[in-house]
Amino acid sequence: MVSKCGSCGGHLFRLQQVSPSGSNFKYQFIQCSDCGVPVTAVEWMNIGAVLEGIEERLKAIEGKLGIYHRR
Repeated sequence: MVSKCGSCGGHLFRLQQVSPSGSNFKYQFIQCSDCGVPVTAVEWMNIGAVLEGIEERLKAIEGKLGIYHRR
């Protein structure tokens, strides 16, 4: 089954970075490539990936300081 645009019936979609007015954050719209109608919006940055990077850096710092935590 192929997804299709609810507005024009197109089958191709793209990510479009947007900064909505009144917002302090960027988003990416998943929108129809043919007519541009947005299907949904997703975070511009993947917060899970950002947090994993921070966790790894903290572990490295803790290792240098000799601090070890069990998980």
